[in-house]
Amino acid sequence: MGTAEITHTPGMMKLTADEVSSLADRTYGRGISKVLDDMPSVQADMRQAARVIWALVIAYELAAGHPLQTLIVAGEQ
Repeated sequence: MGTAEITHTPGMMKLTADEVSSLADRTYGRGISKVLDDMPSVQADMRQAARVIWALVIAYELAAGHPLQTLIVAGEQ
């Protein structure tokens, strides 16, 4: 068997704790925005995504024993 080749390596992006918190807050805000009232499933997805971000930060902080300082994520900037 041959070795697997990676054809594309996504860039890495560093987010501060404030940026992560702001992302969750903005996502939740869009989920409760009247602008999206005609798209209730999108609103629900946005609210749930914000909850997932907040839960992941809390889980990290509990496991690490200290507040999140930076988060490195894969993706395009």
